[in-house]
Amino acid sequence: MNAHRGTLGITMTTESTAAERFSVGRFGPARETLALLFAPALAFLSSLVSFARFHGWPLLAPEFLYTAAGVVLAGLLLGGLLAACRIRLVRVFGLAFVAFLFLDMQFGYAYLLLVFTAQLMSLGIKSEILLFAALAVICWSAIMAMNALQENLGTIFATVFATILVSTALLPSKAKSFGPLPTAAMDRPASDLPPVVHLILDGHIGVEGVPENVDGGAETKQALKQFYQKWGFRLSGRAYSPYFLTYDSLGNLLNGDASNIRARHVNMSRTGGSTLLRNRYFRKYAALGYRIRVYQSEHISFCEQPRDAIEHCFSYPVSSPQVVNYLDATTAERTFLFAIRFVIQSNLYQAVQGYLPNPEAANEDVFSLPVPAIAEMIAEDIRAFPRGRLFFAHLLIPHAPYAWNAGCERYRKAGEWLSSRPYRSNRLLRSSPDYRGRAYRDYLQQVRCSLSLLERLFTALDDKGVLKDATIIVHGDHGSRITLSSPTPELIDLVSPEDYIASYSTLFAMRAPGLAPGYDPRMGALHNLFAQQVLDAPPPVDEPTVYLVGGHVLKPSSMPAF
Repeated sequence: MNAHRGTLGITMTTESTAAERFSVGRFGPARETLALLFAPALAFLSSLVSFARFHGWPLLAPEFLYTAAGVVLAGLLLGGLLAACRIRLVRVFGLAFVAFLFLDMQFGYAYLLLVFTAQLMSLGIKSEILLFAALAVICWSAIMAMNALQENLGTIFATVFATILVSTALLPSKAKSFGPLPTAAMDRPASDLPPVVHLILDGHIGVEGVPENVDGGAETKQALKQFYQKWGFRLSGRAYSPYFLTYDSLGNLLNGDASNIRARHVNMSRTGGSTLLRNRYFRKYAALGYRIRVYQSEHISFCEQPRDAIEHCFSYPVSSPQVVNYLDATTAERTFLFAIRFVIQSNLYQAVQGYLPNPEAANEDVFSLPVPAIAEMIAEDIRAFPRGRLFFAHLLIPHAPYAWNAGCERYRKAGEWLSSRPYRSNRLLRSSPDYRGRAYRDYLQQVRCSLSLLERLFTALDDKGVLKDATIIVHGDHGSRITLSSPTPELIDLVSPEDYIASYSTLFAMRAPGLAPGYDPRMGALHNLFAQQVLDAPPPVDEPTVYLVGGHVLKPSSMPAF
C-alpha cells in the first residue's frame, strides 16, 4: 500500500477510499464506544461541579442535583449519537464541539476572545463571527489530532474529563465570598455625630425623565414628588448623570470628578467586577470622625479606601446563583436560577440567545433580587447604630430584572422578568416600541417598590429619634436605559431625545440640616449637584455634557432639555 502526505499534513493512502479514511467502517471496541458515550456527560458535569464549587454551592443540594441530572442527560444524548455514528469525521466534530463548550464554560476563554472582538467590531465584524471562527479552528485542530490518534480519541477525552471531574469535586477550592467581609481593626472610638445615610438606587430615572406615555408613568412621577416632599427632601427633578455605565458614574462621582477616560477611578477585573481605587467622599467623612458601613454588590467594591475607617463591609451577590439565598423561593425557582446562571457562562449561548423567538423569556438577570433583603438589613443596622456612622449602600433597584411589584412582592415566574431591552450580548441592539412599553410598565413598578424600601429606612431613623439631624442622600447612577437605540458612537444618528433621557436622566434627592426642602425643576448634572452639596467642591462637568458609551476615551455629546 503506497502512502503519501497531503498538503494539509494528513497522511493518506493511495489505495484507500474517502469513505474508509473518514469512517470507522464498523463500531469500535467496546471501550471506545463507552468512552464516546460518556465523554460529553463527563465534560458537562465537570464544568457544573466547578461552577458550583466556585459559588460555594453544596454538591448535595437539590438545585445542583436536578441541574446535574439535566446536564448528564444532555451529555448522554450527545454521547449516544457519537457512539452510534459510523463516520469518523462526524465523531471528530462532535468531540471538538464538546471541547469547545468545555473551554467556553470552564476556563473563560471568551475574555481573551472579547478583547479581539472589541477590535474587530470597529471593523464591522460581529462577535458571533469570531466565536464561530474559533469553533472552526478548534474543530480542524481536532481533525488533525484524530488522524494521529486513530481510534483512541474518545478514550482520551473521557479520561481527561473524568480526571478533571474528580479533582474538581475533591480538591480544595476557593469559593466566592459574600456577606460580611474582613475589615481593618478600628482604632477610633465611635462618635456621637448625627448619621449620614447615602443610598444609590442603581438605574433610577429622574422625576422629569419618567415617560408619561407609558402605563403608570404619570402616577409614578406624582408618587415620587409626594414621597420626597413628605420626608422633607430637596428633590432635583431634572438631574442627569453624564455617564451611561455604573463604574464610570460612581467612580467619578465619589471623587468629585467627571473624567472622559473610561474606568478612570476603578480597577476592572476579568470577572466583570471592579474596585474603587480612591474615594474622596469617604475620606471626607472619615476625617470628620465617622465610622463607615458599606453595603455593596459583587460588581463594584467600595471597601478598599480608606480601610481604617470602614467598620463594616457587606457584599451581596447580584450575578451569582447565591441570590436565591436572599429570597423566599421554591425549589423549582431556586433550581431555575441556579441552572440559568450556569448556562449564561457560555458565550455561545449568549451569541444565539438573541435569535430565539422570545429572547426576553430567557432573561437571566438576577441583579435586583437580593435588594429588599439588603434594605431590611440596613434598617436593622440603623436601629443598632443610630449615630456616628455613614451608611453607604449601592442597591441594584430599580435595575433589572423587573421582578418586584409596587409592594415589593415578586410576581410572574423566574425567567419571564423583563430587562431594559430584549437580551442580546451585542450592546448595539435596538429595541422596539412594544418592548419598551412593556419594560417600562414593570420598571415603574420596581420604582414604586424602592419607595417602599426607603419608607422602612426612614422610619428606622425616625424611630431612633435621629431623623431630624440626619443627612440623607438618595440618587441614581444613570437612567432606566430602556431605550430604542443605545447612546453609542455607532448609533448616534439613531439615538432620539427620548433615548438620551432614558439613558442619563437620574434621581437626586437630599435632606440635611440647613438644606431647604422643596422641588428644584432646574436641569443639572448629578456630579455637579453632588460636588457642590456634599463634597463642598466646584462642579466638575460642563453642562449639559454627557458621554457616549464605548471606547477608552468617552465621546462627549449634549444632553437635550427635558
